[in-house]
Amino acid sequence: MKNSLGLRARLVGAVVAVLAVLMAALATAVVIRADQGLTDVQQEQASTAVHQLAESTQYAVLARSELLLRTQLDVFTTTPDLRLVRVLDDGGNVLAQRVMPQPGRLAFVVTVPVRTRALPQGDDVDLLVPPPSAPREVGTIVAEFSDASLTAIQTRMRRDMVVAFVLLGGLGLLGVYLMASRVVRRIARLAGAASQVARGTLDVRVEDAGGDELAGLSQDFNAMTAALRLQRGQLDTAAQALAERESLAAIGRATAVIAHEMRNPLGILLGAAQVAANPQRPEEARQKAARLMEEEVRRLERTLGDLLSYARPKPPEKQRLNAMVVCRHAADRAAMAGSATAALQVDVRGEDAWLTADEQHLSQALLNLLINAAQAGARTVTLNVTSGNPVCIHAVDDGPGVPADLRDQLFRPFVTTKQRGAGLGLAGSRRLMRDNGGELRLLDATPGAHFVVELPGEKNP
Repeated sequence: MKNSLGLRARLVGAVVAVLAVLMAALATAVVIRADQGLTDVQQEQASTAVHQLAESTQYAVLARSELLLRTQLDVFTTTPDLRLVRVLDDGGNVLAQRVMPQPGRLAFVVTVPVRTRALPQGDDVDLLVPPPSAPREVGTIVAEFSDASLTAIQTRMRRDMVVAFVLLGGLGLLGVYLMASRVVRRIARLAGAASQVARGTLDVRVEDAGGDELAGLSQDFNAMTAALRLQRGQLDTAAQALAERESLAAIGRATAVIAHEMRNPLGILLGAAQVAANPQRPEEARQKAARLMEEEVRRLERTLGDLLSYARPKPPEKQRLNAMVVCRHAADRAAMAGSATAALQVDVRGEDAWLTADEQHLSQALLNLLINAAQAGARTVTLNVTSGNPVCIHAVDDGPGVPADLRDQLFRPFVTTKQRGAGLGLAGSRRLMRDNGGELRLLDATPGAHFVVELPGEKNP
């Protein structure tokens, strides 16, 4: 009898131990899954909010409008657990930031690129900001989030699990299982809703019945989606207003440039026409006036051609090219381009390197660099070709270089240091290179200027 009771006791003890181990394992699994689910939900919410901000701030980043960025960041700071948000331009410089006194430790960092979208084609829009043929990255948004809310929820959840395990024992195993199923289902619904928000559906809501932590998290989620809808409306309104202001500013700049470029030639043409039409003036003076009229008409024609070419660029017809051959051709064209480049010495160096691009686009971009160097006062320009992917063509001159106050605006349309010209050469050249899948950049150099053209490379035959 004694041995029988001992055996029963051992069996009961073994069963209880197995149940306890199973319940402990189940509780641990539930806590791990719940923690992971809550972490995924918080990260999904944060990523959605930062992506929404990045989409809506593209014009503000392009315009480097600190005032508009501050307004947008003020709206964005309503995002739960936000510690810091920083907006960087494409060079890594800080345009605007907000630091929040948020408790808790750093949980994670969300880094989202700011990419432009292609704008509708039209004359006014073309004069605003060069519309890219494909979206491109113009900046970055970095946001840091704390673990305050997540830690509080996880702590309370673990405490509840331990209490249930201690008090209910074996019967608690079933309760834990049912609670776990309910918690996992609710978290799954919350995660599914977060995924819908991540895809851009901001009118989704999560049931927030009950008074537990998940109900509070659901309420926070619903509040976040409501705030995102409000932010989207405000940011879209601000972006539209910025686009309208930039459009008016671009039209004003274009009008001023066109007026400046036409006023002087028209005045010269008027005076020359009066001299040429006066039979009492010497024949030599009348012939000189006629030549002057021809020169000014040709200059007006070039100016209008630059404007039309910038506004309606020809799509690239890509082909396999030898960079060295294109560089030599550009040097030959520069020698015949006029008096400004007639004395310019162009030294082509490097090795044969094959790339894919429109030959006319690449030749025109290189010619613009050579003409700009000559007009700036350079005597020699070195075109150095380096192979690889991308293939790089370095244009280095011995001129005075680019003033520091113009470096950030050098590739913007209608920006120029010359008394003549519409300021579209570098802006148009960069657009041509980007249309061909490459880039045109200005590098630091002392003295002189150092530009580099980068284009997709191919293997040498």
